[in-house]
Amino acid sequence: MSDWSPRFLASYAFKVKPAKGFDGITRPYATWAKAKAVLHANLLSALGEHQKMRTVTHDMLVEDIGALQREDGAGPLAPSSKTTVVAVARSFSRDAVRAGALTASPAANLPTVWGASGTGRGLLIPSILDVERLARAMDRSWRLPKWAADLYGPGGEGKGDILRLMAHTGSGSRSWQPWRPRPST
Repeated sequence: MSDWSPRFLASYAFKVKPAKGFDGITRPYATWAKAKAVLHANLLSALGEHQKMRTVTHDMLVEDIGALQREDGAGPLAPSSKTTVVAVARSFSRDAVRAGALTASPAANLPTVWGASGTGRGLLIPSILDVERLARAMDRSWRLPKWAADLYGPGGEGKGDILRLMAHTGSGSRSWQPWRPRPST
């Protein structure tokens, strides 16, 4: 694994690789430096730097990432930190497959949630009164330009109408589908 990591880090520095007549697009240095730190401090140390890449399995990755400990030894690594290690492991393995160093990625199907303390998600459905309050605030703070004064509604509505439209038509929801004409019968 130690023989692939310098090649990975060199290629990971670019979002878009250089090509003839094109310098490429680099990642922010902080992103690259974080990947390097995670790779060396967590991934390579857990698996062993001299581990052959072709011998790393999915189960080995799950076990080693799950057993990661904090640097001070005061307990297991936080679930969010394990998620970061998984992201680096996926990129590391994906690039190894692309370069031909591996035939299949052992990190492709790693879990995305580590532990029970994940972020809670909930559905928030505001009332029409809440939507109207927010739309009025948008009308006050995000005014239409002077040349568009004739577009204001009868109550002085402006760009808050965007929010009103989304609330009354459901166009902000994930289930929204673009309008299509009905087939003629």
